[in-house]
Amino acid sequence: MYFTLGVETTILFKAWTVETVAGLITSCIAVCVIAFLFEAIKALRMILDDLLQPERDTRDSSEVQADHSEKTPILGDDGDSPQMCSLAHGVQTVCHVIQLAVAYSLMLIMMTYNGWLAISILFGAGLGYFMFGGQMSKRAMTVGRTKSK
Repeated sequence: MYFTLGVETTILFKAWTVETVAGLITSCIAVCVIAFLFEAIKALRMILDDLLQPERDTRDSSEVQADHSEKTPILGDDGDSPQMCSLAHGVQTVCHVIQLAVAYSLMLIMMTYNGWLAISILFGAGLGYFMFGGQMSKRAMTVGRTKSK
């Protein structure tokens, strides 16, 4: 297999067939936006994780103060609602599934071996990282400091 710079290609679905230069340009813009959104979803998941961190910290400190009787890992201290069934975990799960679907779609687009589409993916992901990477870098530095303490 090798990359080509041709115009005619099929992207993901039989209905998304490109036959003209205008269609290819439109498709490249759409793919670029999808790659950009992939990076935005990654940053959103980190932001959500940071927002839920205080909730986890208070839960962890209350677990230390609670008696040390055996409990299943799913149940909370009071036997109330399971952590896996919380709204926050549900939102994180939905974001993860969306991120996974977008990632596999981008991989399949890359596997069309169309150079223009590949460049669009790289440009969109690079632009997305440029826009949202500061959030990820800031979080990595914060996590590194808290783990070392």
